[in-house]
Amino acid sequence: MADNLDERRKRAVGRQRWPVVKAKLDANNDDLSATTTPIERLAMVWSLTQEAWKLARRVIPTYSRHEITARIYRRGDVIPNAS
Repeated sequence: MADNLDERRKRAVGRQRWPVVKAKLDANNDDLSATTTPIERLAMVWSLTQEAWKLARRVIPTYSRHEITARIYRRGDVIPNAS
C-alpha cells in the first residue's frame, strides 16, 4: 500500500510540471497549416497517439494492414445503422 501511495505522489509531482495553455473556447487558433509542413503535423499526431496509448496503459497494436478490423464503404454504398 505504501508503494502505491509513493507512486501516486510521484505522479502528482510530475503533473505539476505539465505545460498548460489557457485559451478561450471560441479562440480559433489551432490551424497550423501556415506554420508547419504536413510531415510535421503528422509527427505531432504520432506523438499524441503514442502518449494517449501510454496514458491508457495499453500497447499500440501491431498488425499488418490486411489484418486491420475495418470496413470500406464506397460512395453510394448503404451504410448499416446510418442516421
